Amino acid sequence: MSGGPQAPRSVERKEVRAEEVVRVERVGTPDDPAGDGAQVGTARPETWRREIAGDERAGGGKLIPKGKDRWRVLTAHALAQGMCDAAILMRYETWLRPESLRWTTWSDDQAGKIKSGLDWFEAHPKELEGPINLAQIALGCLLGYLDLRFPQIDWRASHPRLKNWFAEIAKRESFASTPPDAPKPV
Repeated sequence: MSGGPQAPRSVERKEVRAEEVVRVERVGTPDDPAGDGAQVGTARPETWRREIAGDERAGGGKLIPKGKDRWRVLTAHALAQGMCDAAILMRYETWLRPESLRWTTWSDDQAGKIKSGLDWFEAHPKELEGPINLAQIALGCLLGYLDLRFPQIDWRASHPRLKNWFAEIAKRESFASTPPDAPKPV
């Protein structure tokens, strides 16, 4: 890195030593609810590059609005995508990793990222309004995945706005015809 100024980080970092393993713990903040470095007001290019290309092939401005709402939607999408990443990491930790090697604190951190993101969407109803957009699709996929893989996470109880929004979006043909399904045994 050059000696220039560093961008401010909203992520609180804390070193935790356990059996000679060093872990950097990320804690969500109001500007970074998922604790993954995607601050509200910014967007991570790697999470939406392919989606922009797909939107442009479809005529542009359909899933990612043009104008003033563009960055708002891309930012909300980065958050929803970070929440999806956390849910998948939780699934890997609790399903693939042998029980004796599971790191409960790490899984709890992932669950905390999801909860912080759900809280953010609940507190920002504008993100759930208007024509369907890329962020809403990612959020809808996350909520369906939580229902499938983590039914013990009762997100509806503490997020009534999201509960009502998801009930409506789940009726859309695109969602109703593609529900998350457990793989069939081979």
